[in-house]
Amino acid sequence: MQYRLCDFLIRCGDEFFNQLWKELAPTLVAEARQGEDMRLRYGAATALVAAVPAARNGVTYNTVVVDKAHYGRIDLQSTQLIMTPTVLGQPHVIVKDEHMLPAIQYPVLDPRERARPHLDIQCRRLCALSNPVRLQLCRDLSREARSTLQLAERWRLDPGVVSRHLKVLREANLVDVERNGHFVLYR
Repeated sequence: MQYRLCDFLIRCGDEFFNQLWKELAPTLVAEARQGEDMRLRYGAATALVAAVPAARNGVTYNTVVVDKAHYGRIDLQSTQLIMTPTVLGQPHVIVKDEHMLPAIQYPVLDPRERARPHLDIQCRRLCALSNPVRLQLCRDLSREARSTLQLAERWRLDPGVVSRHLKVLREANLVDVERNGHFVLYR
């Protein structure tokens, strides 16, 4: 049984991942080297803020806040931090701090993508997120899919207002819509 599983995993690597890894490895290795160089020159906190889109400097010296639903504290002075760039995990930042060595997986641009989002799409997204209500709705929807009525009740807003905000977010490609029977869930 073990040999069949190992053989299966090897064949999966040959079929699905080896060519992809050849394409992505130079970008990921360069990103990892750049992050390590920055850490050695300027410290872990500066390297983390530069690499991770959701990270910002904290209130006190040498602290970093990563804007995620999970709360945790990592003392960068007394512990190592594993920073792993990923192309396949875009656009998500993953923070794991429950084990001995804390780790952060952060997105880098996919070198295989030739066309980047046009300026008008980026402007539409920034405009959509400049509204505090829409920004809060996006944060809420990043944690759990919800319907218009659930969002309206949760944030004490008129369902029509929520619906208009969701339309702007949909047009900016910031939320996905899925139907579940009569319900429409936003994610």
